[in-house]
Amino acid sequence: MAITRTPITNDDGSGTVGTVFENGWKTELYNQIDAAIGAPGNVAVGGAFALAGSVSIAIAGGTYNSYSPSGGALKAVWAWNHTGPVTLTGIASAGEPAGAMHLMVNQTGHTLTFNNASASSPFADQLIGPGYANFVLGSWGAIWVRRAEIGCWLLLKA
Repeated sequence: MAITRTPITNDDGSGTVGTVFENGWKTELYNQIDAAIGAPGNVAVGGAFALAGSVSIAIAGGTYNSYSPSGGALKAVWAWNHTGPVTLTGIASAGEPAGAMHLMVNQTGHTLTFNNASASSPFADQLIGPGYANFVLGSWGAIWVRRAEIGCWLLLKA
């Protein structure tokens, strides 16, 4: 989203009373900020976003066992855009090494629940929640998942 360009004036609008400031420096500053954060419209506050190294996960609500998003393996950020409440019992390993991490970001008003040690997924895909409990991620919440040396995924609060 581009910054709104507002000129600085100390004037009644006639251009003859007070001081009309030279606004070129301000336009230059706005342009530098826009360049630093990306093209206008790149990020919508309260809307979905995309980052290099991320995957957007657009799925229906439901329960998913050993879930693996298309193209999601080895991506740093998984941006969830589900249409209803989602429960994950596991994440497919896709051959990821111990220590591999993903940031799970819930971009919806629906819950994203990580079931703790669910037998619905094989051990290598299971999720171990904080305090060995299910973990519910609310709207715009985030949590890290880390591939453990023993094979399962550990949930680490972001």
